[in-house]
Amino acid sequence: LPTDHATGAGALVGSELVTNGDFASDVSGWTANLATHLWNAGEYDDVTITSQYGGIYQGVTTVVGVVYTFEVDVTLGTITEFRLLVGESSGGGENANTTFSSSGVAFVSFVATSTTSYIQIRGVAGETGTFSGDNISVRKAIPDVSVNGNAIAVHGTLDVTAVATGADL
Repeated sequence: LPTDHATGAGALVGSELVTNGDFASDVSGWTANLATHLWNAGEYDDVTITSQYGGIYQGVTTVVGVVYTFEVDVTLGTITEFRLLVGESSGGGENANTTFSSSGVAFVSFVATSTTSYIQIRGVAGETGTFSGDNISVRKAIPDVSVNGNAIAVHGTLDVTAVATGADL
């Protein structure tokens, strides 16, 4: 487990890292790549992919070695699949690269490998068309050490105390 989560006493604070993930009044903070996007009065981002792998991205400040969750509520328009990617650059997916084929809340967990992680929502090979995104979130997480591997996002503050001196629990 990352050192700031697992041992000793302290607090794990799970504040929101994404800028304008709810698209309350515009699409500021987001960059379109091989796509166009515009704010919808219903408070979400309408994205039109103009070339394969098009979508939107944003760089968020992260701590190397710490686990995070990236979550988004996507409504598919004319595309049939989308990807959530996280990488060290706006085109990278080395930390997370997962394809989803239905509308709804999608999430991935990742371990940061740089101080800026680029989160992306984009189409897949060969597809152009539309989707909408809303409620985009990146938060520090507690790693899931089970076979599922789904980290748990922290909302608020979680007090952490070792079960015994020197224990990793």
